[in-house]
Amino acid sequence: LCSKIGRVMQGWIASFSFLALLGLLQTCTGSEEAHPTIDLPDVTAEASVEGMGFHRLYVLSGKLPISILPEYQCRIQISLTYPKELFFNPDLLSLWFNEEKFLVYSKESINTELHANEAEEGKIDFFSVISDENFHLEVPVHFRYQPPCNWGDTRLRTGPTAHALLLNCSKKALGGDRVISEKCWAGSSKKCRWLPFTLSLEDRSKEYKALPCGKKWHLVPVVISTIALTSALTVYFTHFIVTSSIKQ
Repeated sequence: LCSKIGRVMQGWIASFSFLALLGLLQTCTGSEEAHPTIDLPDVTAEASVEGMGFHRLYVLSGKLPISILPEYQCRIQISLTYPKELFFNPDLLSLWFNEEKFLVYSKESINTELHANEAEEGKIDFFSVISDENFHLEVPVHFRYQPPCNWGDTRLRTGPTAHALLLNCSKKALGGDRVISEKCWAGSSKKCRWLPFTLSLEDRSKEYKALPCGKKWHLVPVVISTIALTSALTVYFTHFIVTSSIKQ
C-alpha cells in the first residue's frame, strides 16, 4: 500500500513539475512577444551647412529603416564632433530648442570669443524623443574669426568631423551585440542601453565656404595709425590736465 501511494505521489509531482515548466516557457515567450527584439541596419542621412557669413545653420536629417511607434517610447542621441574653426553655442541652443524637440549637452564650456588658431576641437550631444522613424536636426553653427588673408575672404572646407546616432526604446528591446551603455539623457549620470547606427552620410557640410577675413596688407597701416592716434590723444589729454591744474 505504501509503495502504491509513493508511486502515485511521484506521478503527481512529475505532472506538476511538467505543467510548471510549460507555464514558465509560455510566460517567457509572451514576454518576448510583448517586447520584441530589434536590430537595426545602417541608416542613410544627409548633412549640410546652410547660409552665409559667420552664423549659419547645420542640418542633419534621415530616416530609420524600421517603423517606430509612439508606444515604444523611443529616443535618439545625435553626437557631433566639430573642428576648431567652428562651434555650437550651448547657451544659444538651450533657447533655440524647447523641451518637445531636443535637449543639448556639452561637457566643455564654449569660449565664443576665441580665434580659430586658439580654439580646440569640441563635441556636443543632442537628445530627443521620437514617435516615428524620421529625425531632423537643424541648429545654429558659428564660424570663428580666421587669420588675416590676402583677398578679404578665406575659403574653408570644414564641417562636423564625426557623427554618431544612437537609439533607445523603453518598451521595445534592442538586440544584437552592438548595444552599448551610455547616459540616458542630457546631463544624466544614469546609464541606458543604446543601439548605435553606422551612418551612411551624404555630407554636404564640408563644401567650400567663403568667410570674411582681415586683409594682410591692412595690418601695418592699422598698427601705425593706432599707435599714432593713441600717442596724440595721450599728449592732448596730458596737456589739458596739466594746463587745468595750473589755472586752478
